[in-house]
Amino acid sequence: MTSLQFHPADHAPAQPTATQGASKVSVREMSRVTVLSVGYLVLDVITTTRVVGRNAGGTAGNVAANLAWLGHTSGLLARIGSDAAGEALRADLSYAGVNTSHVHRSADVETPILIQRLTESGPQYLFSCPACKYKFASHRPATREQAEEAAAMAPEMLFVDRASKASLDLMVRVKRQGGIVMFEPNGPGRRGLTAEAIGLADILKVSEDRVDSLGSLLSNTPEQQVQVRTRGANGLEFRTGHGAWHARRARRARVSDSAGAGDWVTAGLLAHLTADQRLTHRNISDGLRLGQSLAALSCSFLGARGMNSTLSWGEARALLDSRGLGSWSTNPERGAAMQPEVDTVTLGNEGCVACGRRQSTVAGRRVRP
Repeated sequence: MTSLQFHPADHAPAQPTATQGASKVSVREMSRVTVLSVGYLVLDVITTTRVVGRNAGGTAGNVAANLAWLGHTSGLLARIGSDAAGEALRADLSYAGVNTSHVHRSADVETPILIQRLTESGPQYLFSCPACKYKFASHRPATREQAEEAAAMAPEMLFVDRASKASLDLMVRVKRQGGIVMFEPNGPGRRGLTAEAIGLADILKVSEDRVDSLGSLLSNTPEQQVQVRTRGANGLEFRTGHGAWHARRARRARVSDSAGAGDWVTAGLLAHLTADQRLTHRNISDGLRLGQSLAALSCSFLGARGMNSTLSWGEARALLDSRGLGSWSTNPERGAAMQPEVDTVTLGNEGCVACGRRQSTVAGRRVRP
């Protein structure tokens, strides 16, 4: 098997010590990130016959956490609530290595929750609680003022999954500074804002099942834009501008849970581009190859970030480089890792046993599925 030929940083850059002249390093320099992720942040509640995990999720949250796991300095801009779920989200992301200084908690905002129910026929996604029947809050975008503050992180790359006035401001700013902007719309949203975001993106990634809803928004794209269309188990295709599409088959994988696989494709591509930001055919193809490999391996674990809490990047890289996914799926010594202990947050004792609403304390613990 050919090596991935890709080795992201094994560790985030160390902060200077006092003897190294930390006083000469500005707050701006110490808060810089390589990739800033902007958009959807949610508390993922994973259930089977009971709750087996509560973790930070959402496309923007997953991409930021995955990049941190790969050894890169990543930050997140989002607006969530001053509630127990919001506290849990921020703590979980900080523990994962994400810069959360621009994850804003507001008293007038309720933190979104998403329940992922794992069944034999596949995952079900619930936007209201099956136990207490409460309808969960929707995503609330960051404000333009919050985006202006986040711009001080001077990201080299920007990932956006929801078009808003704040995210558009950041897209313009990062492009002016020579950085790369990637946009992955989840749907048409506010069509005017989405159209503007599509026009600003250097890389446009769209899931095949969202192409119809985006419709004419995809018909007028920049000439040199890199476009990626993902097709789940059928792989993906990509092209530059209006050129020919190039297909990439999906890696074979034993699927326990495919949630978040697309976010691994995104993280792998962005991680690869941190070393060489040229948007050449070879660079994009290699980045997508890494992303697809990570996505396939992640499907062996429960939850969008189950792999992060079970393997280090070094362990995953060794599997991908030397043994491949087939040996991971069939090696009995690794069988127990297919359903690992899930790192989770528990929101106290007084709220709903399913979604955890109306609870005021947060404690970390590990729950065995």
